[in-house]
Amino acid sequence: MRGFKAGKDEAPRFASSPGGREKVHKVMGEFKRKKLKSSSGKKVKSRKQALAIAMSEAGMSKKKGGK
Repeated sequence: MRGFKAGKDEAPRFASSPGGREKVHKVMGEFKRKKLKSSSGKKVKSRKQALAIAMSEAGMSKKKGGK
C-alpha cells in the first residue's frame, strides 16, 4: 500500500526476532522503572534514547521499511 502510515498503537516492525523482542521489552521496562542508565552512567530520561539503547543491545536495526 502506498502512502500508508502505521498508527501509534501498532507493534514496531523492527523487533522481528523473539530474542530481540525480549531484550527490547526488558530494556523498556527498566526505562519505565527509572533504572535504565546510559554508558556514561546517567539515567536515561528520553523514550527515544531508551529505544535506541534497546535496539543496540538486541543487535537490531532501527530501519522500519525496506524495498
